[in-house]
Amino acid sequence: MRYKLLLIAFIFFGYFHQTFSQSKDLSTINSLKDSFQKISDKKKKVDLLNQLGYEFRKIGLKDSSLLYTDRASELIDQLHYPQGEISATLNYAITYRELRKYPKAREYSQALIRLCEVEKDSIRLGDAYDNLAHIIFRRRRFA
Repeated sequence: MRYKLLLIAFIFFGYFHQTFSQSKDLSTINSLKDSFQKISDKKKKVDLLNQLGYEFRKIGLKDSSLLYTDRASELIDQLHYPQGEISATLNYAITYRELRKYPKAREYSQALIRLCEVEKDSIRLGDAYDNLAHIIFRRRRFA
């Protein structure tokens, strides 16, 4: 009986935590969308679109992640904004990896490495190599 109560409590708190977490993520997404509507600075819009891409990927909505990253890339094409390009390229690389589209993921990871070396962004460079390691691991494990 005692174990049944513990099991029920564990399930309840697990469900509550998941529901709360999803609610928090959706609140963040709505806040970012509201901020996007209010600003006019294109670089800040790129940052918000990249953040939206990240947030949608985080909750498993990879198509939406790619959509917002595409929108960020369209704005980046009009600007000289390397940090925005680095963030968008990282979003693409990770999202394609999670979609198991490994050739595209590898292509974006390699592009990210080149961008990070030019911009001397060691943090994102590490992210790029980490993503490549995940791709290699997955391809060897599931090939």
